[in-house]
Amino acid sequence: MANGHVEPLGDVPGDRTGLECSRHASVTTRDGMLTIVLHSDSDFSSEVRDVAQITSIKVIDKSLRILSLFTGNVPEWSLAELTAETGLAKSTVYRIVSVLAAHKYLEQH
Repeated sequence: MANGHVEPLGDVPGDRTGLECSRHASVTTRDGMLTIVLHSDSDFSSEVRDVAQITSIKVIDKSLRILSLFTGNVPEWSLAELTAETGLAKSTVYRIVSVLAAHKYLEQH
């Protein structure tokens, strides 16, 4: 892999804990950086897309959990209250609330 040469992952010397099938990906080294390129027509790429879709669904679930807390009886929540009630990380709640506010689903005071 010297000099930026591209080789299939199956031929990479050393630790083989990562991907090993040249049908799925190849690696390139440039300036000491390792780049993994997924082949778009591989089964592995569809698995990556499936994981991305599941992750997106989880974000939607978290967003709806936050939105469902806002009712006529409890129309306002602080960031700390939302974090405690949902059990989500404060940074996650903040990002979701910021996006929901940007799209006018919530109003921040």
